[in-house]
Amino acid sequence: MHELYLSSDSHIEVEAGAAPPPSRWMTIGHSGVARPALLLLAGERVRLGSITISSGQRMAVRYGAAHGNLSRDGAELFIELIDDKGGTHRIGALKVPYGEFGLAPRHAYFDLSPWMGAQFTVRLVCGAGDANDPRGDWIAIYDLAVGSEERMGALRAMAFRKERIANEIAHFSSVYDHSMYQGSLDRSGSAVPPAECIPLHELLANARATQQQPAPPGRPEFPFPHQLARFPSGAYEYAHHLLGSTLQATAPDFGERLVRAAERLQATPNKPVRILSLCAGAARIEAQFASRVGDRARWTLLDISRDLLKSAALNFPPDQQPRLILADVNEIRDFGEQYDIVMCVSALHHVVELEGVLNFIRDALTDDGEFWSIGEAIGRSGNRLFDEDYRVGNSVFRALPERYRRNRNTGRVDEDLPNVDFSDATFEGIRSDEIEPLLLHRFEPIAVYRRNCFLWRLVDLAYSDNYDLSREGDVLRIHSLVEQELAHFRNGGRPTELHGTFRKRAL
Repeated sequence: MHELYLSSDSHIEVEAGAAPPPSRWMTIGHSGVARPALLLLAGERVRLGSITISSGQRMAVRYGAAHGNLSRDGAELFIELIDDKGGTHRIGALKVPYGEFGLAPRHAYFDLSPWMGAQFTVRLVCGAGDANDPRGDWIAIYDLAVGSEERMGALRAMAFRKERIANEIAHFSSVYDHSMYQGSLDRSGSAVPPAECIPLHELLANARATQQQPAPPGRPEFPFPHQLARFPSGAYEYAHHLLGSTLQATAPDFGERLVRAAERLQATPNKPVRILSLCAGAARIEAQFASRVGDRARWTLLDISRDLLKSAALNFPPDQQPRLILADVNEIRDFGEQYDIVMCVSALHHVVELEGVLNFIRDALTDDGEFWSIGEAIGRSGNRLFDEDYRVGNSVFRALPERYRRNRNTGRVDEDLPNVDFSDATFEGIRSDEIEPLLLHRFEPIAVYRRNCFLWRLVDLAYSDNYDLSREGDVLRIHSLVEQELAHFRNGGRPTELHGTFRKRAL
């Protein structure tokens, strides 16, 4: 089990404590929490469930005094992890001072990364305070959850299910009896027999008895590298070709959209498509687009590097030379020009001033203009995977033979998939997890395509040279990686790659 949460139906094993409370679960009126809390008395030790610690996990606890008569030296709550050999790892000692009755519960958080990969039982111990006076030392535990930061909300929501259901039913039964909801109903005429409610478990039982189980989805038939129109340059390109060709959704065809925009504007003489590329770099993709539309487009490239801009100009056809603007995009301001298309190729995740840049893009677009985000990294900040995706991706990585886990950068075989925060030292993924919500605050999506939960990390530059596309075993290994990526994506994995076209949000 990789997650744990405390609930009134949780299995709790009392190890020690001569005088248990009158009820193990009790609603504490002064706390403001309208559901039961777990009670511990001084001297008690209770074990909760077992858990295997995963990367990025932490423990969140909400606790406080159960009544107003704690001893003068207060009480203590100790949080411990018990390993399979009985060893004790104390991760927290929380004070519950005398005189806290009536105050809101306290919160505490603990980083569990030092114990990643190990299995433990969680134990709670109620101590009697500094002077060891146990009189009246009752502690209430309102919440306890172990999981990744992004899963904490879900874990808290899953706890105390039966109490929440009972309260929901009682609340809405009362609300819908109000005349506001009854006035439009016709109560005249003959009596209507009571409606029948069929429990879902009966439908499920009938379905199991009368229907065959659906066949699991078949394995995709992947082409081998030599069967493709162009032999891939390596494992990264090959794996992503398989991924893209298997997904039902497809990325926007930006080249075709540009051709259509040029044709639309041709109705007006001397009206080329005006395009601005931000953080253009060497502008290889832009140059490819330019070759499709010729002189029907006017290109402006903006970048912080003079050398890259000069290289970009060399990539364009001689008769379609772009205008080059040297600038730090983080300092960009409106310079009075309007564009039919503003584009950014895999660069927003290096931008610090995202709000300002996106506001500039919005204001620089014509009323019917489009913003194109091509190959953008929208994973966790610092070019990391989100915790659940990392857990699954790391399990796939750890199952690989050593020859596929050799890291080109270090020369060593990695036991775990690195998940380093590159934004600590660079602008790599500095705010990548904020890109998509900030985009949607300012733009309406036209066509959006997301993919790639963890596959790219398994075949990036650190590991791609471990695969020889002329060897059948290596090719089949890539097939397996793509299949596992697809299975995780199908089950709700969080994509890290975005391709999208957007228009300004209508007022």
